[in-house]
Amino acid sequence: MKGKRGSECLLKSVSNIDFNPPYAIDKFATERFVINYGRLYDIPTVATRFFNVYGPKQNPQSPYSGVLSIITECLRHNQPFTLYGDGKQERDFIYVADVVKALILLLQSDAKHNVYNVATGKTNSLLEVIHKMEAVAGKSLRSCPRSMIFDILLCKKRV
Repeated sequence: MKGKRGSECLLKSVSNIDFNPPYAIDKFATERFVINYGRLYDIPTVATRFFNVYGPKQNPQSPYSGVLSIITECLRHNQPFTLYGDGKQERDFIYVADVVKALILLLQSDAKHNVYNVATGKTNSLLEVIHKMEAVAGKSLRSCPRSMIFDILLCKKRV
């Protein structure tokens, strides 16, 4: 999608939905409600899916805070960072100002009755991001790797 000045928009169309967690079901149901309400009453509605948004003034103590603000806080205060898994998991990180630009482009477009992913389209592993942030900060992050081990005892007893 092109903006008024011809700049590329950071929007991508619908992706597959994983209905496993109830949170995903709720988000999807809300998107469908907004889109269908718009169609029913001829209102140009859209739904947006923000990927890993980062930027100034994020509260690292918030349960909704992104991992980048938590890493920044740990680097600032020389606190340990709990790294779940091997750090190779990839995420699409998007700066908050780019999210605002995408929303403005959507408002100025003739988009309606669709879902838009607001992302950069590029992924980085968590380890790549940590190494870049360490380089900028000029110090190493104290990380505490933690693997995801699940209790399968009940499954073993019953199977």
